[in-house]
Amino acid sequence: MCCDLRQLCLPLQVCDEVGSVRDADTLLPAIPRTSFPPTKSYIITGGLGGFGLELAQWLIERGARNLILTSRSGIRNGYQAKQVQSWKEAGITIVVSTKDVASIGGTRQLIDAASQLGPVGGIFNLAMVLKDAMIENLSTKLFQDVNKPKYDGTLNLDSVSREKCLELDHFVVFSSVSCGRGNAGQSNYGFANSTMERICEKRRQDNLPGMGTCYRKCISRFRIYHPARDTLNCKLYMMQYRIVPVPFSVVTA
Repeated sequence: MCCDLRQLCLPLQVCDEVGSVRDADTLLPAIPRTSFPPTKSYIITGGLGGFGLELAQWLIERGARNLILTSRSGIRNGYQAKQVQSWKEAGITIVVSTKDVASIGGTRQLIDAASQLGPVGGIFNLAMVLKDAMIENLSTKLFQDVNKPKYDGTLNLDSVSREKCLELDHFVVFSSVSCGRGNAGQSNYGFANSTMERICEKRRQDNLPGMGTCYRKCISRFRIYHPARDTLNCKLYMMQYRIVPVPFSVVTA
């Protein structure tokens, strides 16, 4: 059944005991749900990683029909190939790109390619490189290598999207708790994540979409960590910092 959503925002008319009609403010229960217009295109850098594939599925379930997934090396295993093929068979337009957002030229080419599928509605930067070392052993190159996909990539995506993506609804970077709390041996990674968040803060000041999501250690499907050990670490961390877990149904609404 179809209805005009604007009607749900109007005060309801109710009858009192003597039969007269009066207006009453009534709260209607509603469940918020993010949606993505099928006429727009969506870019996921690092889109063939574990997080990238799950994010792509989440976008598709909420309406997205045109996606560009970037990866420096393209499809490398059967799971990636199976996911991409299943989406294509369902009528979803999936483009796998090796364009590098660490360069301004690669970023322009990527956004131009996405614009051919439809106005760019969302940019999600999940690209990352890990090169851990204690700070006394971190070279300039180790800092640069880790910062290219995150700092340079986000800076280029911000710059080009301001010019070319006039219908952008979402600009999201996948950050890490390492940029605030810090992790041993990850000064370069923490710095790179922090710069992404600062870029998003500037975008918000300019009334543009910008959001950073901070993750800690994740299950082995997405990152190289030991599930049993890190489940305990996560519980201890949440107890130490008094973090209240949010139900998954709320996060993915």
